Amino acid sequence: IEKVMDFTDQFKQLSTLVQRNEDAFDSLERIHGANAGKDPRTLEKIKTIKDDNTELKKNFQNLRVLVENIASEARPVGYNSDNLYADLEGLSDRILTLQSRLDDRFNDLTVASNALAKFNDSINHVTLDLSSLENEVDSLAPPAREVKIVRSQLDVGNDLIRRIEDANRRITEIEVNGDAMIDKGYVHRPSEIHEPLDQVKRKR
Repeated sequence: IEKVMDFTDQFKQLSTLVQRNEDAFDSLERIHGANAGKDPRTLEKIKTIKDDNTELKKNFQNLRVLVENIASEARPVGYNSDNLYADLEGLSDRILTLQSRLDDRFNDLTVASNALAKFNDSINHVTLDLSSLENEVDSLAPPAREVKIVRSQLDVGNDLIRRIEDANRRITEIEVNGDAMIDKGYVHRPSEIHEPLDQVKRKR
């Protein structure tokens, strides 16, 4: 009887913790709506719930061991512990269902977070390149009169044109990728993509 009471107490505590995680996850779903699984801002929150749920799975295993001990001791005296196993399986289903939902969201969030990080890196790199090109253009010498020097200046000019065209091509690619991220719901607001892109475009 003492172990059954112990099971009841532990079961209630664990069930309450599972409910708390379910509520936390559902709250994120409601707050972020259709973008709940893709907005990188929720990544750490989902990770916290996911880690908590992993700990609950460990606690559940301890509870299962307790039920098995109760069953082995109760069987010889004719006590039926099927109801304890039924409660246990019901709780297991809730934990595993929540784990599956968390895994799906976490994977979506990781993809979104990586995509946003790559976008920001691309913006930073092309911004630095444009600033470097701008400085080189500003430092160009006036057109020379000697053929040898003119040829050298043409080579420098052609190289600058090639690099400027390359930067413009990269900006176009970044813009296409940014629009795709918006369509997929990878950002909380479209301005997170549009604003840095507009700043880059003003530099070219």
